[in-house]
Amino acid sequence: MNQNEGNNSMELQNLNFTRKSNFLKILPIGLGLFLAFNFSVFGQESGSGLYYYDGGIKIDLQLEPGIIAEFPKNNHGIKNIKNSVVIKSDSSATPLKYYGNTTIWKSNSGGSTISLSKNLNQLNNSSFSPILTTIKGSQLLALPGNIIVELSSGFSATQSETFFARQGLNIHQKLDIPGRNIYEVITAPGIVALETANALHGKEGVISSTPNFWREMVSK
Repeated sequence: MNQNEGNNSMELQNLNFTRKSNFLKILPIGLGLFLAFNFSVFGQESGSGLYYYDGGIKIDLQLEPGIIAEFPKNNHGIKNIKNSVVIKSDSSATPLKYYGNTTIWKSNSGGSTISLSKNLNQLNNSSFSPILTTIKGSQLLALPGNIIVELSSGFSATQSETFFARQGLNIHQKLDIPGRNIYEVITAPGIVALETANALHGKEGVISSTPNFWREMVSK
């Protein structure tokens, strides 16, 4: 082998080593992005990573597996449980509890209650939410829709409307609490309400932002 052939051989070896080295550098980055995306999706569907803010305090939430809440719109009660869209979606579903017009259902489909609630909210005149708790076995929570937001007292009514409009939101009503600038803001029911409340947390002029939770009445 002459000197030129030897040099060419060394250059090819160096090029192949560089390509392998670059590939090994890229591989963990791509794998990391893939895993991050999939764990993010899985986390939302499984209920891990759910939380809300109570003032400035972050409260972790967890899903109650297979349990959803049904809230008839306009306070019209469910006249016939057998006609509920829940039964039509899952024929083995059973009502667990009744709280006035609110029905707590146990679904036996085995799927995510986040997805189930989203699908049911597109089909019926009732509102649906997965059931959440802050501690296993504690008071049941659900998301019938809307959030409660307190803005700085320096915001006028017009400024408040403008602020929410810029977020793509509309005011349902201002709460009659003297000296406070608190609004009930319209959102869809379910996890969307939780996500909307969290998205407003920390924005300039926002003192607090929390879902308008339905809370189980627990006898003492």
